[in-house]
Amino acid sequence: MRTLLAIAVLLCSAGSCAAGQGPQPPCAGVEPVPAYAAPEQLDGGRVFASHYSYVWLYNDTPFSTTANWAVDGARPGNNQIGFINTTFPRGASLATWLVNVKATPTLGQIPIQVLRNDVHGLPAGSKSLDWMDIKNPAVTMHYTFDTPVGTPPAQQCGRVLYDDFHVENVGDSKGMLFPTECAAGPTSSWAIGSPVGSRRAPCLPCTGTWAIRC
Repeated sequence: MRTLLAIAVLLCSAGSCAAGQGPQPPCAGVEPVPAYAAPEQLDGGRVFASHYSYVWLYNDTPFSTTANWAVDGARPGNNQIGFINTTFPRGASLATWLVNVKATPTLGQIPIQVLRNDVHGLPAGSKSLDWMDIKNPAVTMHYTFDTPVGTPPAQQCGRVLYDDFHVENVGDSKGMLFPTECAAGPTSSWAIGSPVGSRRAPCLPCTGTWAIRC
């Protein structure tokens, strides 16, 4: 199985993450049977999930409320243009950053491949952020939400990112550590997985039951 790319990069200090939290892997090539139940909430840290990692999201409340899930839909054509949502400041910053790092020559667009069809937009009134979509069919490729879901922003210490495409597409990378498994060449769709900007300053005191606020 390919290296678990950037899974659950927990940016929190000892004791600040709730019991039961754990890594959620990117697509492993098949729909996995979760080895553990998803926590009812994610109090802190970061999770990077893609494709079949929806098993920890689409059927578990409250994560299931963060997107309009329709898992395992007909797969789109493999090579399309991802359109960055520039209607909010961080989306605009992402579009500019992708050009600056030469991931794409076109502002607001980036070529992506190995596309899937599991997220049909975000619910009305959702606090989730839709970062990137494709047009054929019109589905969401990249979205994030902050956690604990449904709490005020000042009390949200975690974040989940879901990609519905393969940010890397390696058939067998057993025994290889990122980034040695990647082919030589310029950064492409991998760039979309890097965090860009933040709503909050890092590691400030957090009220309630959380030790830090990252």
